[in-house]
Amino acid sequence: MRTINRILVANRGEIALRVIRTAKDMGISTVAVYADQDMTAPHTREADLALALDGDDAASTYLSADKLLQIAVESGADAIHPGYGFLSENPAFARAIENTGIAWIGPAPGVIEALGDKISARRVAQACGVAPVPGLSEPVTARAEVEGFIAEHGYPVVLKRADGGGGRGITVVRSSTDLDLFFARHTDPADLGAHFVERFVEVARHVETQSARDSLGNFHVISTRDCSVQRRNQKVVEEAPAPFISQDLHSRLEHFSRALFDAVNYVGVGTCEFLVEADGRVNFLEVNPRLQVEHTVSEEVTGLDLVEQQIRIAAGKRLAEVPSPRAHSFEFRITCEDPASGMIPSTGTVSRLRWPLGHGVRIESGINEGDVVTSDFDPMLAKLIVTAPTREAAIARSRRALAELEIKGVATP
Repeated sequence: MRTINRILVANRGEIALRVIRTAKDMGISTVAVYADQDMTAPHTREADLALALDGDDAASTYLSADKLLQIAVESGADAIHPGYGFLSENPAFARAIENTGIAWIGPAPGVIEALGDKISARRVAQACGVAPVPGLSEPVTARAEVEGFIAEHGYPVVLKRADGGGGRGITVVRSSTDLDLFFARHTDPADLGAHFVERFVEVARHVETQSARDSLGNFHVISTRDCSVQRRNQKVVEEAPAPFISQDLHSRLEHFSRALFDAVNYVGVGTCEFLVEADGRVNFLEVNPRLQVEHTVSEEVTGLDLVEQQIRIAAGKRLAEVPSPRAHSFEFRITCEDPASGMIPSTGTVSRLRWPLGHGVRIESGINEGDVVTSDFDPMLAKLIVTAPTREAAIARSRRALAELEIKGVATP
């Protein structure tokens, strides 16, 4: 057991605000950090203390482990919450924090190492009896290896970067011509060796479990989620609980998730992701050792605050009892991308901002009217979360809320 009195939030925007608000609810002091252009951002105003990172790009600010650690020590923070993105899955950063005696609000560095690399995660899954998508759990070293896999499984296959995430580093290969192109683009052995091969699952649902485990070994699947609505392999709409899931499938997902967490002694909140095919086959994809963008829908259907649970677990406390899902919730990601120009990032001043209101509507945002949106960071502006007693009612409420939403000055889908 340890006491957490002051948390440095090593992130920005709606992510940082999300953590700061929960910390305030718990009576915990917060420290915000900011890049030059974020000096007057909402997260800096809401924190008890806001300190400059002295830079205007990600590398020199929110990705600078040295700066963040120095500020944490100098500000008297006794814990660091990384949010999601940036350094949230960086084991070296987590280890450096723990070496100072500051609490890392997340799984242990060794757990991040075991699960953060997709090849390593496949090996963990296989070792605990959770079948990954058919593939080779070794780095690609030569074309013959890929051709041998294709000879056995056929086209299409997918070549993935072991360190990829957020839909990046994925190449779908449907023919020998595609394979020629891939190897023509990856002639450097180190670059090639960062990839592995899997069967490409054409039609499947992307289902995940929001899971948590405390230092006493207590484990819960807080809720399932369906994240099948994607664009360019990136999630756009998520819902909880995952609909049309049989009790047998739910039990298997829960069993697999517990096995994965137990295998690496995972202590914290995380997400297990699976592809569920039409015949009911469940394929392991990955474990995300952090909070995820879509955690909000799991909160809405259970009433649990997952950031609070992260803080409790980091302090050595017992995971709260998890109620059964009591409603249905959708999350819509609002991004500054221009649909008229191939979804390239849109920049400008937010000249008009009208959020939807009403029962069952939640907004997670780090922008205000008049703010300037740049292309320096992730294009996600906000999240709209809509909850109702049933899925049908949640869909109807979502249509109403989306119709009320108005953002001018930057293009949004």
